[in-house]
Amino acid sequence: MNIEDYKKIENEICDSYKLELHKLRTEYVEKNKKFNIGDFVFNVTGIIKVDKVSYERFFDNIEIVYFGYRYKKVKNEISRTKDKKISSMWESHNLKLLRNNCL
Repeated sequence: MNIEDYKKIENEICDSYKLELHKLRTEYVEKNKKFNIGDFVFNVTGIIKVDKVSYERFFDNIEIVYFGYRYKKVKNEISRTKDKKISSMWESHNLKLLRNNCL
């Protein structure tokens, strides 16, 4: 074995390790998420309609994060804001499900 062979094998092991960690974290998110795609969730910062559920590493913890476009509620009607960027909300930040258009 020369140095090139060693580095190739080491990179393969690292890639495999990272893939297995990602699978584990994704499985954790699927089993522990409180909200699903299509749900409207809110906290003091606003409302989003969940389009994607993922995770972020925060120190040694895995935080569940919901991504989606911003919405607003005016006169009991929910409508999308003009903001074109996708927003994120962390589950640990007191998210609540918007039920029957009630805050």
